[in-house]
Amino acid sequence: MNFRSVLLLLFVFLLIGVVAGCEKDKPAESKQLKSFEHKQLTERKKVKQIIIHEAPENSTSPLNALLHQYEVDFEDGVKKFPDANSIISEVIFNKKSIVTIHSPKGKNEYAVFLYSFEDNWGIDGILELGLYKENTVTDKEGLALPMEKFSANDLSAEELGLKNNKADMWAFADKENIITITRFDSFPFDERYKTKTINLKNGSKAYISKDSFKNKLLYYFDSEKLIVLSGNIDEEKLINLANSLPPSNSYGFPAAKN
Repeated sequence: MNFRSVLLLLFVFLLIGVVAGCEKDKPAESKQLKSFEHKQLTERKKVKQIIIHEAPENSTSPLNALLHQYEVDFEDGVKKFPDANSIISEVIFNKKSIVTIHSPKGKNEYAVFLYSFEDNWGIDGILELGLYKENTVTDKEGLALPMEKFSANDLSAEELGLKNNKADMWAFADKENIITITRFDSFPFDERYKTKTINLKNGSKAYISKDSFKNKLLYYFDSEKLIVLSGNIDEEKLINLANSLPPSNSYGFPAAKN
């Protein structure tokens, strides 16, 4: 066998080894991909139903009631309630309250609850947001939102069927922040938080305080409406957002452009 034939045989063996090595690596790559896809699916389990229970008697706060009221049932038979660690914010104005949580539905899910007090704390409305690629948006509609990509949802007084102290709510969330803008019919209340006062660009006097979890909140009165900004963003961002809001009775509120 001459030298050229030896080189040819060596080349053939090397080529077979490379192809075999590639074929050997394929199952591992495929297995890793399937594992990743499975993980994504399990993080977003299918919800069978959501059950709202009556608030326990003598609930001391909306938060105390919520931990026993909001039940998420999954198709795999698992049932979950919020726990204390899932609570983001709780704002209370006498007999009205806004509670924001990381929803038991999944790690990329939020829920916001409107509460009112009669004989007990009861849920008037629920606004849910899921933060997923298919429902994130970038158009801020003129609002000074502190996020670039976010999920948004809203809840109207008509949907809630409220006759007294009507409320509309809008929520915006990304993976770190959630902001709610709530518009109530104006009502009297005793201030339970220490506040500081600022003047907004629209001429309204705004009040900045802290909620039950020491998150900053901002509220002001405009055209017989009480506007409340809450969630988990800092004071400067709340002020910027409030300054970007149009009049409370404007068409398309809170969008600053139509």
